[in-house]
Amino acid sequence: MGQTAEELYQQELKEAKPCITLQDEKTTTTEPVEANSKDQLACRFCWSDESTEENPCIVPCKCKGSVGFVHFECLRNWLSTKLQRKESENLVSMYWKTFECEICKQAYPYLFKTSKSKVYKLVDVQLPVSCASTGHYLVMESLPLEKNSSRTIHILGFSQEK
Repeated sequence: MGQTAEELYQQELKEAKPCITLQDEKTTTTEPVEANSKDQLACRFCWSDESTEENPCIVPCKCKGSVGFVHFECLRNWLSTKLQRKESENLVSMYWKTFECEICKQAYPYLFKTSKSKVYKLVDVQLPVSCASTGHYLVMESLPLEKNSSRTIHILGFSQEK
């Protein structure tokens, strides 16, 4: 039997990686800082220091300081440029040669959560055409044998006939 929406959300909360936001950093830092150094904390991609609940500026990896913060949407957009996708009627395959920070080399998780327990998904899964009417599908992740940060997701759809 399937899970309810609330059960699925609670499972996502358990699996999501907790992350620090720019707002957390600005309000909780108690150590002395140089003049204007807090004002220099910004997204390493777009350089904006704006952080909203819909698009928080987070620390998704081990990087510290000015290179540590990135907007959630900036990171999603950057990862989407690295995505290779193959589709057929019954299968969608998504492959990233690297799914990691280019600076510290830490692999990114699929899910993040902020101190407010809101979950953010880095990857949107698109279902195969064959399961559009039935909603029956299976999601599989290929794990590499070597220690690297490539990621592959396969979504196999099932029609009424199969």
